Parts: sequence; structure tokens; C-alpha cells
Amino acid sequence: MIAIQRSTLMVLFLAIINLSLQSQDLLKFLPESLPKSKVNQLLRPDHNHQKREAAEPVLQHLKDSVKFFTYADPNNPTCEEISTYEYDAWGNLILSTEYYWHGSLAVMVPSFKNVYAYNMKGLLIIDTTFTWLMDLDEWREYELFEYEYNDAGKEIYFHQYEWDSQASEFKNYIRIETSYDANDDSEIAIMSLWNPGLSIWENSFRMAYTHNSNHSMLTRLSFIWDDGLEDWENFQRESYEYDAEEHNTVILSEYWNRSLSTWDTVQKMEMVYNSSGLKEIVHNFYWDPAQSEWDPESRYEYMYYEDGKLYAYLYLPWDEAMGA
Repeated sequence: MIAIQRSTLMVLFLAIINLSLQSQDLLKFLPESLPKSKVNQLLRPDHNHQKREAAEPVLQHLKDSVKFFTYADPNNPTCEEISTYEYDAWGNLILSTEYYWHGSLAVMVPSFKNVYAYNMKGLLIIDTTFTWLMDLDEWREYELFEYEYNDAGKEIYFHQYEWDSQASEFKNYIRIETSYDANDDSEIAIMSLWNPGLSIWENSFRMAYTHNSNHSMLTRLSFIWDDGLEDWENFQRESYEYDAEEHNTVILSEYWNRSLSTWDTVQKMEMVYNSSGLKEIVHNFYWDPAQSEWDPESRYEYMYYEDGKLYAYLYLPWDEAMGA
């Protein structure tokens, strides 16, 4: 069994709770054994409209080339990174390339590129990542993602391969299989890791979902595979609440206490929306068991143009001394 510490798993599952801006900040804590680019795949079984709504402004912004600048001299901006994007005639992203500024060479140098392929329905089926080898002046395969869908266009299978430079071929790495209920809502997602020594897939993570009549998620229960028990062990439970317009207003997170065999309340998020239904404020709280109360932790504020596109957001940590 591929060994992953429980502390690592906690960070992993925190990172994949929501497709929201603040959750992405947690990805930087993930270890190399679970690359950041792969963790988001576990989000795919849960495309409810709240997540799409939160992500749309960001995705729209990324449709053009994105440039980041640093200013060592106010009169001489130095371009640090550039990402370029190419699309086919149907608007599908077919190529994205990242470049960075090489100070010694004083030129922009490629770093990674992704080549995408789609089926006849416009659904992504292959995503291949290449890395630039500067000494050889050529692109080299790095990782490969494959996707399969059911007749309703829901993703049922995700397969990730890593490039083996010695064998010059892609090798198995991660597999995620997702099943759906009679209402086409995600029901079970199981993540398996490839054991190269035994040449078998081994259970790793499992998620079970429930939804309301509007297809919005009500609960997400996470499990970790226990080799000793040869069974799934509780890990995390999230509960979701919605307002009359079906906006997600509360997310409650609990973690399994193995010693007491009970769920421990840990974190809560409360969301506020503007009159246009756009997420305006996110309050983060953590549970203080000693005082049996919620303590503020941080707040996010989102700002939009009149057309609803996101142009800025603020992160405001809670100041205990000032009480704000």
C-alpha cells in the first residue's frame, strides 16, 4: 500500500471540499506525492450549480492570455510569467503554454504546455502535459489525463498516467471511478492508487454524496481505506445548507475521532450573496471545544463588474485583539 500520512490526508480533503477561491490556497500545502494538479479531479463528481457559479468569473478571465508583472524599476516592468491559450473553431481550449522569465538569459523560456482533445460532444477526453527540457531544447511528456463519460455526459472515469523516462512510456498513477443515482446526481467516487511493485490498483479514498430535489449537494462523506481492517474508515463529513434561491449558505465540516468513534466539529463557512446572486462574503469559523462556540477565523470579500465578472477579492484574517 502506498503510504500517506493522516495529516497529509486531512490537508488533501480540505483542499478538495469546494471549487472556491479560498480552497485553492490550501493546495500549496500538498506534498509532492499528491501533486496539486491531480487533487482537483476529485471535484469533478460534484458539478452542482453553486460551484459553477463561483468559478465562472475566474474561468472567463482565463480565456485570454494572462500576464503577471513585477516592477524592480517603475519605468522598466519585467515580465515574470506568461500563459498563452489557443482554441479551436468551437471554442474548446486545445493548447495552453506557460513561459517564465530567465534572468541569466534575459529571455522568456517555456516551462509547461498542455494539449487537449475532445469527443464529438465537446467533452474533454485527453489532457497531456509536457515539460520543456532546456538542455535538449525540446518538449518531453510529463503526465496524461484520460476521461470517460456516460450517455448523460457525466464523468464516470478518470485515469492519470505519469511519464516514465527510462521506459519512455506513460505508467498508471491514479484512477477515479464515479457512479450516479437515478437522478443523475453523483453518488459514489472512489480513488485508487497504482502499486507498481504488485501491478495492482489499491483503494485510497472514497466519497459518498447525497443531494436534494434540486440536485444540490446536502452531504459529502469521505473515507480512507484501512489496510488492517480491509475496509473503509470514516474521515470527514460535510453538510450543506441553502437559501430559498438555492444558494449555498453554510458548509459544516466534521472529522472522525477514531478514539471516541464520534464526529468532531471543526470548521464552518457561511456565505452571503448580493442581489444578483453572486457570492459577496465568505465567513470562516473554527470550533472552540473548550468554550463550545464558533470563533471567527477569516473573511473573503468578492467584488464584481456590473456585468457580473469578478475583478478582485480580499482576504481578511480575524484580528483577535481588535475583535474584527
